[in-house]
Amino acid sequence: MSTTPTLRNKQVAKWLSAVFDGKGKPQVHLFGDEKKESSVFILTCQDTPQKGVNTYATVSLSDTILTHDGKELGLRGEIIAVCSAKTKGMDNAVASAAFYVMNSGYELFPGAIFPEALVVSGTSKHLKHFLFAVPFLWDKIEPLYVESVRVAPLLAVPISDNEMAFAVEKGPQELERLLESSQVDIYDISRPCAVTK
Repeated sequence: MSTTPTLRNKQVAKWLSAVFDGKGKPQVHLFGDEKKESSVFILTCQDTPQKGVNTYATVSLSDTILTHDGKELGLRGEIIAVCSAKTKGMDNAVASAAFYVMNSGYELFPGAIFPEALVVSGTSKHLKHFLFAVPFLWDKIEPLYVESVRVAPLLAVPISDNEMAFAVEKGPQELERLLESSQVDIYDISRPCAVTK
């Protein structure tokens, strides 16, 4: 379990800090899994993408090779999540999602869903799952090329049981459209479910 950030980790943190352009000094903290087998560094930036909102992002998940359908992808990933600054535990949720990839082999790509990621971390019992999407809260984020590795982040959007079922039935893109058309507040971990029966 690594406890010291690598040069690549530091470069990723610097890159994402510049993208987020938050207020105050960005902070990086180390999170370990329960078995103390894996660790991940999480960046915290305040008041971004707007005042009263915090952004959290992994900066060392890109040390892990990503695969899709059993084939290695040509890029590495980092996970971003945003929420009200009053919300507790979102950094833990982001770390939990990273451990899904690192320890359990979950595939990270737009449209992927990590079930129970916010429950495992103790962050939310209402919006339990993460849906991954191309980050849309900032201007287009160009991939970072560092040490011959291409790194691109994905946004983890908290979703409910009914929203996950909707995504499974109709596709994650349809859920993204529904969330957008419903104008849900994705910063609010207690927001109402967008799927009505």
